Amino acid sequence: MTWAAPAIEAGEDGWENYASTAELAPDTADGVAPGGVSPEAAVAHFYASRMRGDSRWSEVLPPEGEREGVLERKLAKMKDWGYEGLRFLKRKPKSRGRYWVKVGLDIRLGDRLKSITNEVTVQEREGSWVVIRPPT
Repeated sequence: MTWAAPAIEAGEDGWENYASTAELAPDTADGVAPGGVSPEAAVAHFYASRMRGDSRWSEVLPPEGEREGVLERKLAKMKDWGYEGLRFLKRKPKSRGRYWVKVGLDIRLGDRLKSITNEVTVQEREGSWVVIRPPT
């Protein structure tokens, strides 16, 4: 599947809305690995890889020696989670070179399916966007 970032339109309180909801599910995640060309691409890359069960998600993280402890704790916590759905909702600049990307996630925890809405924090590093804080 070819993935394209959703168009952005003005929102309220500093948020920018996605004009269309780009969705990913395990059956549409094959081949989705756009890298860190945009905040949304990094998020899509990360979660598509988690849906597939491969390790390409690490390609859009900071190098291991540069990761904050909170990122490592979050990765350990979500180690056994299954991802069934990802929806892009909106984004907001957090600081220079950093965004919150608000997403809807469908997460499988054992035999339970849980839907949450939360922010993924992404940061630009050396011309590429990386996930620095996934929601847990």
